[in-house]
Amino acid sequence: ERMVLELKDKLAEFGTAPAAPRPKHALQDDVLSSRVLSRGANSLRVYIRLARHAIVTVSYDTEHEMTFTRRSPTVATARSVATRIEEIGGTDPQIRADASRFLGDIELSIRGDLERAEELLQQALAAARELGDPWTLARTLLVAGWAPYWRNDMGEAREMFEEALAVARANPDGDPWAESRALGMVATLVENEGDQEEALALSSEALAIAEASGDRFSVAVARESVGNALRRTGRLSEAEPHLNAAVDAFRELGARWELASALTSRGTHHRLAGRIDQAVKDLREGYRLCRELKERGIVTWTANQLAIALVRIGELQAAREVLEETSGVVGSSGLGSADWLLEAEVEILLAEGDRDGALEKALALLRLEREQGSAKDVAARIWWIGRVFGPDAVGGTEEMERARSLLEETHWEAALMAPDLVSG
Repeated sequence: ERMVLELKDKLAEFGTAPAAPRPKHALQDDVLSSRVLSRGANSLRVYIRLARHAIVTVSYDTEHEMTFTRRSPTVATARSVATRIEEIGGTDPQIRADASRFLGDIELSIRGDLERAEELLQQALAAARELGDPWTLARTLLVAGWAPYWRNDMGEAREMFEEALAVARANPDGDPWAESRALGMVATLVENEGDQEEALALSSEALAIAEASGDRFSVAVARESVGNALRRTGRLSEAEPHLNAAVDAFRELGARWELASALTSRGTHHRLAGRIDQAVKDLREGYRLCRELKERGIVTWTANQLAIALVRIGELQAAREVLEETSGVVGSSGLGSADWLLEAEVEILLAEGDRDGALEKALALLRLEREQGSAKDVAARIWWIGRVFGPDAVGGTEEMERARSLLEETHWEAALMAPDLVSG
C-alpha cells in the first residue's frame, strides 16, 4: 500500500524548475493551506500550498520507505507535512487516521520513540474505528500492532494482527493486500513463540494470496517470510530461491527498508549454509541501508548478524566497530536494544580466545532471554551455550536435553545447527 501526498503550488513551474542540491528542510509554518483532492483504497492525494513556492512529492510506504522528489530549493519534511495534514483534517476521521498512522510509523521506526508512537497509533486506530472503513482499519491495525510487539507484549500484538486479518477477510470487496500482510505478521509471532511448521503454513498462505493478487510488493514480502520460515526449519535449499526473489524484487521496486530486511534474511541464511563471503556481502549492504535510513527496528538484528559473519572471516576489529556504531544509535533496554548485540560480543571474545569472558556474556544473554524472550528463545540459548561451553555451564545434560526436545518439537532446526558453526 502506498499513500502519496502531492504537494504543489505553481504547476507551471514543474516542467522547468531545475533539480536543486539538498536544501534545508522547510518548517511546518511553510504550509499555508491544504485540502484533500481525492482518496482511494490505498492512496490519499492532498493539495498543499507552501510559502516558498516549492513543489515536492512525498511518497510514503507503510513498510517505512519514504522518498522525496524536489523541484525547488524548499523541502517540506515528511513529518511536518503529515502533522499539517493531521491539523487541517479537523473532524475528518479519514485524514486523522492516515496522518496519525504515518506519524506513528515515523516515531516507531525512525525516531525510536515507542511511547509517542503508541500514542499516535492509538489515535489513528480510534479514528479508523470511527470511520468504519475496512481498508483504513485493516491498514491501521497492521501498523499499530508493531507498538505492543516492540513493547514485548506479543499477546496484544497478535490480537491486532489477527483482527486486521479478520477485517480484511470480511471486506465484501476483498482486500488481498491486507490479508496477505496480516497472515505474514501472524506467522512472525508464531515463528517466535510456536511451531515453525505452523509459521511456514501461514507464510505460504500469505504468498498464495499475494501471487493471486498480482501485487509484486506483497509477493516479495511473503517470499521473504516463506524463506525465513524454511530456513528456521533447516530446509536451506528450499529457502534460497524465495530469499533471492525477495531481494531482487525489493531492489527493482526501490523499497530500501524492505531491501535491508531481505538482505539480512538472506545473509543470515548464507551464514547458516556456510557461505560466509556471500553472507558478509549481503549483511554489509543491509547494515549500510539501515544506517542511511536511520532505522531503529531491524538495525540491531542486522548489526548482530554482520558482526558474527565478520568474526567468521577474521575481521574482529570491523566486527567491534559495527557493534559500537549500533550501540550508539539504539536504546539501552528492551527489544531491538543494544542488549541484543551480546550474541556477537560472545563470538568476538571466543575468537580472541577469551572463553571466560565469552561465557560471562553468554550467561548474561541467557538471563535476558529468560526475562524477555519466549520459551523457545531460552531453549535455543541453553542449547547453544551447552554445546559451545559444555553442559555444566547451563545446569547439566538434563537441562540441555529439555532444551533440545522443545526445539525439536517446534521444528526449529536452525537453532539446533547454530552452535556447530561457532569457532573458538
